[in-house]
Amino acid sequence: MKASVRFSTILLAALAAACGGGGKATTPVTPPVTPQPPDAKPPAEPPVVDEGPTAEAALAWVLEGIASGKVTEADIAAHFSPGFLKQVPAAQVAQIFGALHEQLPPVKILKQEGEAPLKLSALLDTASGGVRVDVAMTKAMPRQIDGLLFKPASAEAPPKTYGDAVAQLDKAGSKNQLFIAELVKGKCEPRQNHNTTQSLAIGSTMKLWVLLALDEKLHAGKKLSWDTKLAIRDAAKSLPSGTMQDEAAGAEHTLREFATQMISISDNTATDHLIDYVGDAGVEKALKLAKHGNPAANIPFLRTRELFGLKLAATADELAAYRKAKAPAKRKVLADMRARPIDVEKAIKEWGDTPRALDLEWFADGRDLCNVMAALGARGKFDPESELLKVLSKNPGVEIDRAKWTYVGFKGGSEPGVMNLTWLLRRADGKWFVAVVAVNDETHKLDEGLVVNAAQGTLAILGNEAP
Repeated sequence: MKASVRFSTILLAALAAACGGGGKATTPVTPPVTPQPPDAKPPAEPPVVDEGPTAEAALAWVLEGIASGKVTEADIAAHFSPGFLKQVPAAQVAQIFGALHEQLPPVKILKQEGEAPLKLSALLDTASGGVRVDVAMTKAMPRQIDGLLFKPASAEAPPKTYGDAVAQLDKAGSKNQLFIAELVKGKCEPRQNHNTTQSLAIGSTMKLWVLLALDEKLHAGKKLSWDTKLAIRDAAKSLPSGTMQDEAAGAEHTLREFATQMISISDNTATDHLIDYVGDAGVEKALKLAKHGNPAANIPFLRTRELFGLKLAATADELAAYRKAKAPAKRKVLADMRARPIDVEKAIKEWGDTPRALDLEWFADGRDLCNVMAALGARGKFDPESELLKVLSKNPGVEIDRAKWTYVGFKGGSEPGVMNLTWLLRRADGKWFVAVVAVNDETHKLDEGLVVNAAQGTLAILGNEAP
């Protein structure tokens, strides 16, 4: 969930989807081997012809577009490969360029390296702090951008121990959690358990319970399937992130497509349609199915549009009354909030990077998040090819060492003052884990680069523990 296409969510949700896993593996075709003399040198691979746009030229174009804020969908279609745009549509890329225009300039390239002319990684100094951007080009001519990933860059070295990771989280925000559990017979057995009894705001990570509620409804409905179609409704449209808010009412998509958009690019409109589809009772049942420790904290379970209404359209008196109200009265207030207009541009400027009303959110602790991931894994029979686990694996969230991790399911969430990163993972030794990194700060902007640094280091440490 993000009102202003939050920088951290762009990095962890939208563009990462174009570079992440989720596709089916293919079996390589092995050509016949021609016998060679013992001292024969292997034939040299033909060099990549340096013609057409290079990764360096593509990065220059990207940064120019971010600086100007005037990149069109036609520009994007010309510069990005069809494969990239299938994962992240041109409209979404244009939205991201616009958001980065508000958050990054002025930009200075501090360092760049890569495998010219097809790959480049650059460290940037920006108004939002250190940022690393990775660019990959197609080999086929004319070259186009086939991978583009922005991520916060921390000046600190990756943590070498879990204690180091906790120390970095302490610097990133006032309240933080690090929870790692091995899934043994489907249950969470903690391996690291730092500050995980306090319930924190989790942002869009709440969409895991929506996904669980959808799967529960599909199992209960004899005539329902992932191919069942659902129509876009104006009344269920929310604010970005996502692209479905731009679609015409009546446009139909399968439940699989709604779920994939909700998880992979954190589409808020897809989420609200699915909450309407399963009903309030369906999502609230999912909290109990996944053994949430305090489900009452999330009842009524907010739609994203309702949260935006509370944060951006409600008066101080209305918020005070809402906080005191019982659940039935709150539902009436939320119904009104869904119908209230919101000036998005004004809302973005007013919200900015300042934490706002973090008591109006979705809440969970490390064990709650582990339980819902464990429930989704079990319902998918811990089979990476199951519908549920394929949806979860579309966006890995951060760079992942695929030699260490053979399955990566992820959902994250953020708003100013909130950052949550939750993974379901299968390690190379076959063991399954859930890892949760969460930070809240009610008064200060989070050091998002440090959170990502701690999270990536945590996954690297856990991956290296395999025999």
